[in-house]
Amino acid sequence: MSRATAIFLPMSRECSASAGRLPAVVKYPAHPPMAVFKTRPRLRLLLVRPLVAGETGEFIAELECPKAVPVSAVNLTFFGDVVWSHKGRHAWGQRGTLARSRFIEHEQTLIPPDRARVLEAGLHRLRAQLRLDAASPGSWSGEHLGIEYGVLLHAEIPWWPDARADFSVQVLAAPRSEAEGAPKVYVSHSGGPPAKGAYVEVSLGQQLVRPGGVLRASVALGNVASCEYRKLLVSVLAHETLPAPLGGSVHFEHSIARWTVPIAPGVGELQPIPFRLLLPEGIAPGFQIYGHQMQWLLKVHAEASWMADASLRVPIEVGTLSPDASESADPEALPLAVGADRLVLIWTAVARENDLSVVNARLRGQRGDAKIEIVRGQSASGAQVIAHITLPSLGVGLTHVEIGHGLLGLDRHVTLVARDRRQSQAIIAKLGPLLDEVQARDYALLFARDDQLRLAMPGAGLELAPLSAFARFVLRFAAAIDGAREDLPPPAVAAPLVEPWQQAARSLRGRLRLSDLDLEIEREGDRVVIACVFGPIPFEADAPLQATRLELRVEAAIPSRLHLQWSSDVALPEHEWPLAELVAPPTWARPGAKVGLLIDAQSVRVFLPAPLVDPRAEFERVEQLFAIGRRLRGEQGPYR
Repeated sequence: MSRATAIFLPMSRECSASAGRLPAVVKYPAHPPMAVFKTRPRLRLLLVRPLVAGETGEFIAELECPKAVPVSAVNLTFFGDVVWSHKGRHAWGQRGTLARSRFIEHEQTLIPPDRARVLEAGLHRLRAQLRLDAASPGSWSGEHLGIEYGVLLHAEIPWWPDARADFSVQVLAAPRSEAEGAPKVYVSHSGGPPAKGAYVEVSLGQQLVRPGGVLRASVALGNVASCEYRKLLVSVLAHETLPAPLGGSVHFEHSIARWTVPIAPGVGELQPIPFRLLLPEGIAPGFQIYGHQMQWLLKVHAEASWMADASLRVPIEVGTLSPDASESADPEALPLAVGADRLVLIWTAVARENDLSVVNARLRGQRGDAKIEIVRGQSASGAQVIAHITLPSLGVGLTHVEIGHGLLGLDRHVTLVARDRRQSQAIIAKLGPLLDEVQARDYALLFARDDQLRLAMPGAGLELAPLSAFARFVLRFAAAIDGAREDLPPPAVAAPLVEPWQQAARSLRGRLRLSDLDLEIEREGDRVVIACVFGPIPFEADAPLQATRLELRVEAAIPSRLHLQWSSDVALPEHEWPLAELVAPPTWARPGAKVGLLIDAQSVRVFLPAPLVDPRAEFERVEQLFAIGRRLRGEQGPYR
């Protein structure tokens, strides 16, 4: 029996009125006289309005009788099948290739057996209503998977073959106004652009799209200089999932529509590329039923000239409007910011949350005397966010070391070490928990010295929550390292020198840093420093005193003709400055002690033996350095 298609007739007033009048009921005798050959009514099915899941469907069964005919019952059966074929639609007509599973069947009696009647010659209409399940999928005809609905009309004729007709009907999925979940930005690499290779970001104006509607999207490309992108290929894919014959699932995809989006020459790094797509009318809402699934994907493929292409598959949801709804009620939505625009929004939000400022795509802030700058960077393993912490020198010879733990030392842990063990303990007391967090959070301590530290977080800084957490951690780390200055003891090897150096600081009106006995005296913009010079840090021991340094630091550049590097092992060369007294061996040192001199662009440094018990013993040499500073200020013009 061939299957007919239901006719959709918008009911006019006259049609509605006639449809409401049922034919007169005529009871025939228990054994009515019968003609030798009876006629069967011709069956048709009319739909008052389109069938929509979650709504009540109205059906009109038409029985056209050429002659009067007795009927004992009339039934309407509504059914839905999921059909599939692993060989594809081209093989659906072949025997044994198409499988079918019924997921809904509802029978409604239009004329019950206890109201058997004779239908007079003419047209008779019987009405039926059926509430469709809101979870029912809409009709779909794909390459390997389909959803089919139908209606079977059955008129029972006593003592004669029954009249049957099978109709195909279309069912629309339940209307949806909102997509599940918030809008998202999709990326080809979770950490941002890789060190090498193509990278693409995609955001959609809306996750829920309409058949025949407009989808606005935006794409950003990374590593544009090395990849030289040619074009973007965009396609809508139907992804169909079927049960496999031996268990598991089989997946098939086919393209519904394709577009090519040109890339303008000279497109910038992570520069947003907006575009609009007119979606085909043939798409329908996805579904999942009885182990079968159909979902929609938007595939964005970036063709690169010199690198492997980047491809991104973005899930989209298809929803239908109610047949009575207006298309104008579904405006086009703007996509989320991508690329550089998204970066600005995220970094601005992080700055606002953490009391920082954004300057030239850099986060800047301060905790105490420690200044913070957070920037995007690149390493051999990929993109990373780097935090620079700069502060006045701690004077402890700070460095970072990696220590192995475990049986083979494979578990690595980074810590901070000073030249003096007591100073190391004081720093770890302040920063130990934060160093443990560095390990736990998968951050990295890249560099450490007395006046600068660098921390890093993997990723390109394109996610709000991780970047904000990193910024908060860096601020805590900066506050802790700056606060550790107050608890730093003087080095053990210089402990006998602390009191006379403190007295000298008061006498010379200078500033003394106890952590390395660094005494700074400032006059008229010039600064002279008297400081201890320590040797290399031995393993599990304190660094020894190696020399004493007297240094003049000037603002103006010292002319290159005056630069000099000298040691008392050789004779002092001729120089424009009177240097003999400046480099004379100190009277407090043992005989034969060596003296050194280094003059460069920004300083004049004199190296004397150690230890210098009292800096006031070198008062004359300090005055000579200040005299050189005054002389340089007088020569500043001619020697530039």
